[in-house]
Amino acid sequence: MKIISKPQLLKDVEYKPSQSLQVGKEWSWLNPKHAKFDSTTVNDTSVDNPANYYESSLSNWHTFDSLNADIECDVVVIGGGLLGSSTALHLAEQGVDTVLLERNRIGSAASGRNGGQLTPGLARWEAQEMADRLSYEDAKKLWHFTSTEAMQ
Repeated sequence: MKIISKPQLLKDVEYKPSQSLQVGKEWSWLNPKHAKFDSTTVNDTSVDNPANYYESSLSNWHTFDSLNADIECDVVVIGGGLLGSSTALHLAEQGVDTVLLERNRIGSAASGRNGGQLTPGLARWEAQEMADRLSYEDAKKLWHFTSTEAMQ
């Protein structure tokens, strides 16, 4: 069994805040170059044409060699989305020898796009706007329709 050395999450990957260079008015899902997800370009490590808001705000992009041999660790986290990355980071911060496996780029799939989450509430209107536009009874019905009651 060949054992390889692995990148150390807390040593080799440095934390940097987002640059926010392309974020904002310049980056929009309405822009044709960002509107479609092309799964054939997921392995492209450039951020010249970011696929989502998160890629657009990166300071830089770290890449590591593919895992091509056996590796030893305490915990393997499969999937480098928001949850997997956060889990791996928190485990590593607590001293747990952790390996994060991601097929493509960190945050390159559902975490950076619509992952199909169903959340209650009205994102479009504030409660006061609903109260101003609708009768009390209609606003109450709409609020209940979009609340957790609607998911039961």
